[in-house]
Amino acid sequence: SMEKRNFQLIMKSLIHAESRVNLFELSAQWLIDHYLNASDKLFGGTAAFSFSQVGLDVVVLIGALASAGNAGSREKAQNAFDLGIARIPQLAARKPVFAFEENSSYIKVNQALTNLTSASFKIRQSVMDAGAHCALADRAVTYEEGELLRVIALALQCPLPPFAAGKDPESSPAGA
Repeated sequence: SMEKRNFQLIMKSLIHAESRVNLFELSAQWLIDHYLNASDKLFGGTAAFSFSQVGLDVVVLIGALASAGNAGSREKAQNAFDLGIARIPQLAARKPVFAFEENSSYIKVNQALTNLTSASFKIRQSVMDAGAHCALADRAVTYEEGELLRVIALALQCPLPPFAAGKDPESSPAGA
């Protein structure tokens, strides 16, 4: 138990050493916390029962997904964000502002995920639905979008079906 705790502390300090968290680091942190959590309270009781309590966290997650899947295109990212938020009428009515970030840091995403772990299952389920609609807005899921969806599903304890393996365009022969 002490070794697990020390390992977690070392990993967290390494992940946050440069004050910027990338997708791989976010994924690693959530996997380590989920499987090695010494206190086993990572997924504690339910404390949030309405979107007014976690709305900003949801906006952060959907915004990160929209930016991750549409790098270089603010317009496409805005469209993906709007499609995701539209799945949650309570948030759509408030018309949240989308902040496009070309190179996202996942520190805000990590905090949003932490806050959403205490949300009711109905809220977490709605967030996963909105995230999936956001990621599929352009009918394609980028690697970063897919991995971010996996982390969100893990953090919110919502099932996510496996993705079909796609071809890597760089590894296939020309004209194939």
